[in-house]
Amino acid sequence: MVGIWEAEAAQVDPAQPPAEPEWADAWLRLARQRLAAGKSEVAAKAAAVAMQLRPELSEEAGDLLAQVEAARLECVQVRGVGSLSLEVWPESVKDAGSLYTGGAVWKAGLELAQELASVADFSGRRVLELGSGTGVAGLAAGLCGARVVLSDLPAAAPLLQRNVDRNRRSLELKGGSAEVRTLDYREACADSCLRTFDLIVGTDLVWQEVQCTPLANWCAACGAPVLLVGVPRWPWLREALLCFQCGAHDCPRAQQ
Repeated sequence: MVGIWEAEAAQVDPAQPPAEPEWADAWLRLARQRLAAGKSEVAAKAAAVAMQLRPELSEEAGDLLAQVEAARLECVQVRGVGSLSLEVWPESVKDAGSLYTGGAVWKAGLELAQELASVADFSGRRVLELGSGTGVAGLAAGLCGARVVLSDLPAAAPLLQRNVDRNRRSLELKGGSAEVRTLDYREACADSCLRTFDLIVGTDLVWQEVQCTPLANWCAACGAPVLLVGVPRWPWLREALLCFQCGAHDCPRAQQ
């Protein structure tokens, strides 16, 4: 029975919940069960539906939503520059949800974040991160004083924006800044504003060999130095990127 309710919760829009108020307690029970099982995305939706169906449950449902928010926060320490508080949705990755790989902090992203913090002072530099996901690497550059543009596909942008907002004050104290824009590097680089960056960074951007050519062409059109970090899952990755004169950096320590 729980499985049926969970499937229903995964599809429901909390802004337009089912019309049966008597189901509110069942939705609230589902929220508790799914939160205990680590399914924070379903728990959040179920609690929101319960609150909509019966406003008198708002306090209890609100407490559950606060627990959900706390459960999906991850603190990332960036050596020498500070820490980041990131919202993550790991079950979206596991279940191939709307965010796909963008809902988790991956080891390659952590590696790039530490690398950026250790090798350079980015004060006043403009940095573009491709496929930002949770934004860990780009926000680390912001902690180093960079003016960062974090980019990803539309489905990942809301989570990315929340992480920018969550860390905005920390970036400002370090002289950095961050903004979000939707961008698909598989398409031609036609925006002249994208040619004004001092550095382009990205992690695990390709998983099929045919994707290397569009990425390399896009980076070449931007005209800035490129730092790419990737887990060496495929023997063709480094060679394919280098063939298009797009600098690639393998990350053997980051084993996913």
